[in-house]
Amino acid sequence: MEFELLLLLYLVVFIFFILNFGFFGLGKIFLGDSGSTFLGFILGCILIYISNLNIIETFFVPWLIIIPIFDLIRVVLFRLINNINPTYPDRIHIHHILTRYFSSSKIALIFINIITIIFIIFGYFISKIDSILSIIFYICFFAIFFFSANLIDQSFKKNDQ
Repeated sequence: MEFELLLLLYLVVFIFFILNFGFFGLGKIFLGDSGSTFLGFILGCILIYISNLNIIETFFVPWLIIIPIFDLIRVVLFRLINNINPTYPDRIHIHHILTRYFSSSKIALIFINIITIIFIIFGYFISKIDSILSIIFYICFFAIFFFSANLIDQSFKKNDQ
């Protein structure tokens, strides 16, 4: 019964994403900070639960939410290094950077989803091979993500001046 409820929650979230993307010409729903926090909490609970049931490998879970984790860590580190309050709002999240780069929020979203799918497929196979190797690759990919996102963001800041 619990698994069916979690599957239903996942299905509702998936339908929300499909409808909110604009395929059907319907209006969009703005989640805001509280909505996105709640959504992240629900998805996190689902991932922890199915990991505890051994439906998916424990070391595969972080690969499923790789971009939000990487973006959160990158933004908090950037703000701390620059003596900025970590909760301060700004436009240095990856979706803002890619929207400026592509001049389109839809293209940025598609790009983020494609990269996420590639990471998930890679993470699935690497976590099946070896958990330590999975952690090493995860950290290496974070370093690449951190520096490339910061380089793109800095290039926009130089062009704006």
